[in-house]
Amino acid sequence: MRTKYLWFCLLTVSVLLLSAVLPPDSHAQESTFEFWPEVDLYYRFDAQWRLFTLASLTKNREVEYTDGQIGAHLDFSFLPIMPLIGTVSPNFEQYRVFQIRAGYRYSRAFGTNADSYREHRILVEPSVRLYLTEKALLSNRNLAEIRWVNDEQSFRYRNRTRVERNTVVGPLTINPYGSVEFFYDFRYETFHRIQYVLGLEWFLSGRSLLDTSLAYQTDTRSSPPALWAFGVTYAIFL
Repeated sequence: MRTKYLWFCLLTVSVLLLSAVLPPDSHAQESTFEFWPEVDLYYRFDAQWRLFTLASLTKNREVEYTDGQIGAHLDFSFLPIMPLIGTVSPNFEQYRVFQIRAGYRYSRAFGTNADSYREHRILVEPSVRLYLTEKALLSNRNLAEIRWVNDEQSFRYRNRTRVERNTVVGPLTINPYGSVEFFYDFRYETFHRIQYVLGLEWFLSGRSLLDTSLAYQTDTRSSPPALWAFGVTYAIFL
């Protein structure tokens, strides 16, 4: 069974090694702290297709002021993998080997900076998931984005590797996870951003979960060049 996952593990290792190509100053000392709230809604059409919408409020993900984002996506997932015995998750797609997402997102600034930033984004996002061990799920997501930031077109590639473990603790079902994501912006022709996340998903019911996370992000093309963020995402599954 281990040879079955060898290619995937090699891919994951190669992604992690991308941190070596980041410029040394990407880990600058100056940083700030932000709060990233988000609400997600998933509507399943059948066993393979679902609609995913989101609304979020962020600060310093892309710009130096508060901006809001909305988006709509279509997910297609296939090839189920058997979940661990005793675990229950409202996110059924978590137990599919492959998923392809295509969607659109719109962002703009709020308040006095309302005319300073706006973005249209089209994205395609294939993902693959496999069990790293009998109790740990490993996933790798590749995200390609076409962006129009203040009417200027650009392209960006993002790769995220995530490890999680769905666990039952008494009456609670939780899912602790950790991830690392690399951002390549074709405007700069470099991996300019890296984001580390530690999080915990709380399964509130068969139709909702609460995702709490702590992220550390460095970026050689933004000011400040580093930030901490506490994220709270409430997801509803219909």
